[in-house]
Amino acid sequence: MRIVLLMLATLAFLSSAWSGDRLDWIGVDLQDDHTSSKIWRGTFTSLNGEHHNVSDFYRPRNLLLSARATLAVRPQARVTWLVPMSADAGYQAPLYHSQASFSLGLGVAVRTSRQSLMSVQLHDALVIGGAVHEKACYDSYRRAYHCGTGLAWRDYAGSELAERSRFDGARLQLRFTHKFAL
Repeated sequence: MRIVLLMLATLAFLSSAWSGDRLDWIGVDLQDDHTSSKIWRGTFTSLNGEHHNVSDFYRPRNLLLSARATLAVRPQARVTWLVPMSADAGYQAPLYHSQASFSLGLGVAVRTSRQSLMSVQLHDALVIGGAVHEKACYDSYRRAYHCGTGLAWRDYAGSELAERSRFDGARLQLRFTHKFAL
């Protein structure tokens, strides 16, 4: 919840710092979902062919809320500074926990001609929170395994499957847009 409040405070500060027709919000998106990591469904087929449904262990126990927006500041007619940001309230389930998160980026869009625009954005340059922690399940022989996949815990923990957070580093986005006249 502190992360969501941090995003709202940042939005309020940035809105008050620049006002008038030079400030716009682009792509404002509020969702009643968790978007900062990839959640397991909790269904798998074991090696002996049995189907297992342990989805209750991955069902959220908290309010799901995420927000994404980009602040556009136009100090002059041809240049627009972009501040992409996102916040997520986190995810809490018996076997899966993702911390609340807040991310901030920076970019610039330059109008190269009347019909063309070029932009460069660095998303997730600053990320606070978002760490993912998982717990193992145990079979009747007390062997640890991953309930989301059915893999032995040791095999799962060392694989790429264990990287569930979407914050795997800053993302650079280059875009060129040209509107053709008919």
